[in-house]
Amino acid sequence: MKENKTSVRRSLIELQREYEQNQGNELEKLVTAWAYIKSLPADDPNSFFVIGGYHGEPFLGEGAKNQEWWGGYCNHANVLFPTWHRAYIYRLEKALQTAPGCEDVMLSYWDQTDEYSITYGIPRVLTDQYFTFKNAVPQCLIDQKIACNGNTIANPLASFTLPVAIDDQVAGNDSDYSKPIGYTTVRYPL
Repeated sequence: MKENKTSVRRSLIELQREYEQNQGNELEKLVTAWAYIKSLPADDPNSFFVIGGYHGEPFLGEGAKNQEWWGGYCNHANVLFPTWHRAYIYRLEKALQTAPGCEDVMLSYWDQTDEYSITYGIPRVLTDQYFTFKNAVPQCLIDQKIACNGNTIANPLASFTLPVAIDDQVAGNDSDYSKPIGYTTVRYPL
């Protein structure tokens, strides 16, 4: 009989607190998984580039041609959003679990009404430029040729650098959406 294991999605703030107090490595596993899927080739079905494309760019189908559409597959601002977004997040979590050693990693959540967030704002793990592993950079990241300085890597939760150019010819708005190879995303770009 197959064992039924219950998995729990935990608060990112809680994971950050445990990491800072040397009480666990769940945050390190989450960061490892994100760095891993972001390092995969742009055409790999588990790459952040492919899965990010489900949510937005590069736009496909009507989203790339019709101004009435938002652009991506995501059903923002309509009744289908909750069910669509649950499937999207589940797919993203499954991709994170493909990182060696991270098979049990769960996508964490951020509660912006948490006391920490009210006092300090966005958790540092989402904005710090670098992430330092307590011991060593996991071998799967070294195998993926992720640049590291000792036990420190560029924080994969802070931004994303496009591995290929995006040429989205959205009717009337292509200059807003097309991006060159190497373009790096930022929080609150406007």
